[in-house]
Amino acid sequence: MKQLIKRVPEINKGDLMLYGSPKFGQEEKYVGAFVMKIGRDGVPIVTIGYGKPGEDGDNSAKVKENAEEAFTRMDSSETVQDYTTSTEGSVSLQSSSGNEPTFDNGWNTYSNTEAFTEGDNGQVSITGQHARFDKSADGSDSWDQWGASFNYRSTPYENLGRKRVSDTTFRQDWSEGFMDVKNDSIYDSSPSGRKVGEQTIGAEVSASAGTDTSVGTAISWSYTQPDVTRTERSDQNGNDGDAVWNFDCSSGSTSAYDTTLDVTCGSVVYLDQIDNCTAASAGEISNRTLFNGSTFGSNISCEANMDFNTCPL
Repeated sequence: MKQLIKRVPEINKGDLMLYGSPKFGQEEKYVGAFVMKIGRDGVPIVTIGYGKPGEDGDNSAKVKENAEEAFTRMDSSETVQDYTTSTEGSVSLQSSSGNEPTFDNGWNTYSNTEAFTEGDNGQVSITGQHARFDKSADGSDSWDQWGASFNYRSTPYENLGRKRVSDTTFRQDWSEGFMDVKNDSIYDSSPSGRKVGEQTIGAEVSASAGTDTSVGTAISWSYTQPDVTRTERSDQNGNDGDAVWNFDCSSGSTSAYDTTLDVTCGSVVYLDQIDNCTAASAGEISNRTLFNGSTFGSNISCEANMDFNTCPL
């Protein structure tokens, strides 16, 4: 495990730090890597690596390789923008679509987090950013607007003669955090609804700025949905306050989806305002993927706890 931390003391955003952290105590996998850097823009950059024990060992070599690639990119980057556009090392955790989200001027970004898990049947990963909407434009005395845009990737490996992504569930679980979710519901999420088949998706989530038309409210991105079926399940079936998307890869024109599923999802939510000197969870981001079908496959998941700290660092 390698760790790199740099901080420029004069850079702060109201003394608020938001960063991804590992989720410990999971029987099906272990934490194998944690790499962190706080750049000149004051935004933490984090990579979390998990390994899943398998037939050929514990996959620790792959975890180490990906973590070292992230370390190399962080070491040569001064800001999040540097990191996401870096060509240093192999950038295996980055979206192949290359479509980074655009944050309008009303948003302040607070983190860039990657998490991945290596298993015998494949790799799953999440990569994205959290942002808070400008409080002066928000006008609320008791709630903060938070947004997230995360890329989810599920890459199958050939194992026992099979190579297939079967089914995925991608989540942004705001209700898992320390702060209450207003009305126990997501304010906005995208992509929304149900879509079947291949198409280019132009996605956007927006905050509420009241009557201030000078402040941009959108987080926007695009990606290509392959020949699969997407169903959004935000605020449904016990998912109150959580944004949830399911991609069924067994529903397309081919019986075996044998390439990387690469999509981006986002949401906006109202959360309780943060008290002075608070250190706690702001929720969880996760990718859970079933590889190689229900009979021969295995579920592989990765998570990143989103932690905040308003105490002096």
